[in-house]
Amino acid sequence: VCYFSAGSSEAYRRDVGCFNTNLGAGDYGCNYGGAYGDEFWLNTSSIEVRRIMQDRIERAAQKKCSAIDPDNIDAYGNNNGIGATESDSVSFMQFLANEAHSRGMGIGLKNSLEIFDSVSSIIDFAVNEECVKYSECNTYTNFLASGAPVVNI
Repeated sequence: VCYFSAGSSEAYRRDVGCFNTNLGAGDYGCNYGGAYGDEFWLNTSSIEVRRIMQDRIERAAQKKCSAIDPDNIDAYGNNNGIGATESDSVSFMQFLANEAHSRGMGIGLKNSLEIFDSVSSIIDFAVNEECVKYSECNTYTNFLASGAPVVNI
């Protein structure tokens, strides 16, 4: 499974210079903050952001990954500076799922429990960080019942 940040930029990625950072261009939102001071939320509705993610998914396919794990889909629950909503994240996940599936790869959803029900029919697995700690493991009950895996890290 190939991991990449789909909803935020990271200064050390080789394609970071491809994002449109001109004032008002709309690719970048607020700084992610904390330990990730060189990371910014992305406008996942941007054509350029989506093109960059297509390239990342294609790279994963070339590396023979069987699935992708796109991270940071949850800008809607953070001070993102771009007005990102849950609907934006659902649309972006639909886009990513289509791209992954068209290349014969699966796709997972990491965290983002608020949109889980809206995307559970298009994802192949889920990844959760610390669902026991946050008492949210029961969110995945129906998904597990369908035979789809949930990985807790």
